[in-house]
Amino acid sequence: MKPWGDAISGFTLIAKSWLPQWLGGGPSCPTMAAMQSHLPYITDYANAKRRWRTVDVMVRPRVTDVPILAFNRYAEVVRAGHEAGLR
Repeated sequence: MKPWGDAISGFTLIAKSWLPQWLGGGPSCPTMAAMQSHLPYITDYANAKRRWRTVDVMVRPRVTDVPILAFNRYAEVVRAGHEAGLR
């Protein structure tokens, strides 16, 4: 959280827009797309405690290296789920 004080000046925003990105310029707030891409993680984190209380066994296979649209790697994901279930 930034200490804004009694008033907010637009001078710093104008100065940052004139500076190149490598000097600290550019927008400092996230875009709408960036915020929407984080919403599933926030919801998942908020529901995590409730899930842990309602399940007996939770299988979470390590499939972070598989992209969402990699449908051709379906067998690999199934195999990873099976191996995680056996552990």
